[in-house]
Amino acid sequence: MLALQPIYQNPRDLRLLLWCGAPPSHLTVLRTASVLIGGWRLTFRVIGESHWISAQHGDAAPLHEVLACTEAPAPPDAHRHTFADLRGHTFRTDDARYNLRIAFALRKTPPALPKGGLGLTFPPVLGQTPFTHIAWRVAEGELRWRTRHLYPQPDGLIVVSSLSRLALAQPPAWGRT
Repeated sequence: MLALQPIYQNPRDLRLLLWCGAPPSHLTVLRTASVLIGGWRLTFRVIGESHWISAQHGDAAPLHEVLACTEAPAPPDAHRHTFADLRGHTFRTDDARYNLRIAFALRKTPPALPKGGLGLTFPPVLGQTPFTHIAWRVAEGELRWRTRHLYPQPDGLIVVSSLSRLALAQPPAWGRT
């Protein structure tokens, strides 16, 4: 494992990329966990104070969900969204079998660190401790995963949360809405 160094990351630099196809290159994976559910293989990755999640059904091309403060190579038809204004964002496939919601919150005190799942605590920055956490569960025919990212800022902490839902009955059509 790489030795973690303190580094200031601004959540205004976050980029969301969603696409179906070849995996991204040049992302440093710090922690990973994979699960098999029915015909699905899910891979959850902590990449710095960000995440990369892949969902693949059988031999179909995997969906990649990347939230990172760096530009990741993605095909031209990838869904792209930047968060310079720190406003939330939602995405869903045309058939609604996959959807994602991202929200931002400013806090003066850190939230409790989540238990279970996949997480990583980073060296303190600005007197606060950044972390990334991914948790998942199956409920009501869906795989749901939540992420939480804590970004220390001079005026407090910005918590970035996401909730993704993937219907397990059959692969979604990866169109965009």
